[in-house]
Amino acid sequence: MRRPDIQLFLTAQPVHAGECLSGRVVLASRSRTAVEGVDVVLRGTERRYTGTIVVNNVPIPQYANETVISLRARATLPGNVLVPGEHEIPITFQLPEHLAPSYENKLTTIEYEIAVQVRIPWWPDSRAAFVVPVALPLRSPGDGGHPRVVSTARRLDRDELYIEGSIDSDVIAAGDHVTGSVSFQNVAAARIRRISLAFVGYDIARARSSSAEVPVHRFEAVIHEGPPSEGAPIHFRIALPEHAVPSFEAKLTALRWQLELSADGILGGGTSLPIPITVVDRRHAAPEAEARPKNRTAPPVGRERRVVFWGAVASHLSLDYDRDTSRISCRIGEVDLSIAPAASLKDDASVLVTARWPSLGIDLEVAERRWIDLLGRALPIDDEAFAKRFRTRARELAQAEAVLDEGARAALLRLERVAVDDEGFEVGSPRGALDAAELEALCKDAIAAARAFATAAGRVPPPAAIAAHADAWRAFANRTQARLTLGLPMIEGEMDGVGYAIAVAWREGDATPAGTTVRVELPAPLEAELELGSDALSTGDARALCDAIVEHAGASKVRVGPDAIEVALAHIAADPSALSPLLGTMVQLARALSAGTPAAGPYR
Repeated sequence: MRRPDIQLFLTAQPVHAGECLSGRVVLASRSRTAVEGVDVVLRGTERRYTGTIVVNNVPIPQYANETVISLRARATLPGNVLVPGEHEIPITFQLPEHLAPSYENKLTTIEYEIAVQVRIPWWPDSRAAFVVPVALPLRSPGDGGHPRVVSTARRLDRDELYIEGSIDSDVIAAGDHVTGSVSFQNVAAARIRRISLAFVGYDIARARSSSAEVPVHRFEAVIHEGPPSEGAPIHFRIALPEHAVPSFEAKLTALRWQLELSADGILGGGTSLPIPITVVDRRHAAPEAEARPKNRTAPPVGRERRVVFWGAVASHLSLDYDRDTSRISCRIGEVDLSIAPAASLKDDASVLVTARWPSLGIDLEVAERRWIDLLGRALPIDDEAFAKRFRTRARELAQAEAVLDEGARAALLRLERVAVDDEGFEVGSPRGALDAAELEALCKDAIAAARAFATAAGRVPPPAAIAAHADAWRAFANRTQARLTLGLPMIEGEMDGVGYAIAVAWREGDATPAGTTVRVELPAPLEAELELGSDALSTGDARALCDAIVEHAGASKVRVGPDAIEVALAHIAADPSALSPLLGTMVQLARALSAGTPAAGPYR
C-alpha cells in the first residue's frame, strides 16, 4: 500500500473575491489503498508586524495573526478504496466579496492555500498544500472615480506655503495616466528648488502596532524645475506603473495610496500635498476610455480656480467682476465698493475690501485698538463691543456718532482688520481667497457696511461752531447747484466752467475754526507757483485781477499756482454769498492765466 500523489488544478488564476473558486483535485494511486475520505480546506491567513521585543539582547519581531477565511469540503470514494490510476475530485468554494488579495511586503503577509488530506486508516495520511492567488473583485465601468481638489489649508498664512492640487479621477488603474494641476501661493515663504510628484502606497496597521503607517511603495517623478510662479497652475499627465499593487482593506492591515505633490526646498525638506487615490488592477478595471468620460478634466487650481469661483459669487450677488484683475465691485449710492485679492499677505489678510466716498469732512478715524492707543485720545462711543475693539477719533463726538450709527457699527464689527476715515474704509480679511462660501459671506458683510455709510453724509450735523450759519451755507449751495459737505462745511461747484471750493479751515487737532479757504482750480496748470508782483502777473488783465483779489482778501494769504488759486481768509464766512465778488475775480484770473499760460521761473 502506497500513499497517492496529490495534484490541484484550478479553472482560473487568479481567482477574484466574490467569485466561485472551482477546480479539481487529482489523486494518482499506484496501488490499491483503503481510504476513509478526502478533506479539502481553503484557508486564508494574515500576518502583520506589531513591534519588536528584546530577549537576552536578541531582537524578536512580533506579529498579529488572523485567519481570513476557512472553508472545508469533504469527499468520499466508491468503496472507500483507491484503485491504481488517477481519480478526480471536483471542488468549489464561494469566496466572499470583502476578501483581501494575496499580498506580501516587509510588514504584512496575506496568503491563501488549499490543503488536501487523504485520510488512510492505520497509515500516515497523504497531505499536500497549494498556494492559491486571490485578487480583488472585478470593478464595473461605473467605478471610474471622481475629480478631486485638495489644498494644504482653508486659509492663507503669510508664513506658510499654500499648495492647491487637483486630479481628473481619484481611481487610477495601474498603467493608466492621471491628469491634474498644482499651484503654489505665498511662494516667498519657501525657497523652492523643484516640484515633484509621487505615487506612495502606505501599509496602514488596523491592529495596535509600533509601525502604524509605513510607506512601502513609491514611484516619483519631477514635474517642474525651479521655483513656481505665484498662483500659476502647473499641469501634469503621468502614468502609474503597471506593477503598482491595488488598494485594499484587510482585517489587520490596509494598503492605501496617495498622490503626493511636493515642493522640495533648496536646503532640503519641503511641503507636500497628499491627494488620496484608489489604485485598481488594470486587468480588472474598465478600460480607461470607458471609465473616464471624454469631457472629464482636472478641476482648475490657483488663479484659474479663483477666476471661476469669484466670478460665480459675483454673478450670484449681481456684482461686477473683472476677470483680469479678479476684482469684484459695485456702486451703492455714492460709495464705490471693491473686493480683490491682496497683493501681498499682511497680517494674513488675503482679501482686501475697499470702499470710497466723497469726504465727510469730520476728520474721522476708526482703527483696530493697539496697546499704544492707551496713551492717545479717543472718543467715548456709547457701544461697549465697538469701543472695546476700535479706537475712534473725529473733530466732534456728535459728528462721529452720527456717522457711526447702530447699523454702521454692527456692519464694521462683522468685518476684520478695519480702518475707516473721512473718505472710505479698508478691510483686510482672511476670508474668501480660497472658498466660495466664505467669499460670498464677506461680500455680503462688505455690502452691508457700504450701505450703512452710503447715507452717512446726510446724517452728519454741522460743526457746533458753524451750526448758526448752516442755513446760509445750505442756501448758497442750493442757489448755485453746488455740492455741500456739511461736516466741514465745504461747498464745491463750478463758475463759468471753472471748479471752485469754499471751505472752513480748522486748526489741527482742535475743534476751533481757523478761517475760510477759497480755492479755484486752474484749467491749465502752471509749471510752478507764481509770486504776486512777478512779471508773469504784471501783464494784461492779470495785474488788475490780482490787485482786486488782494483788495477783497485783505491781509489774507494768496497763492497762485501751480494747480489752483487759493485765498486763506482769517475769518469764518458766516454766509458764503458774501464771498461771491472774490470768487468771481479768482475765476477771471484763472481763465486769464490758462488762456495765456504764463511761464514761470527765472529763465523764461
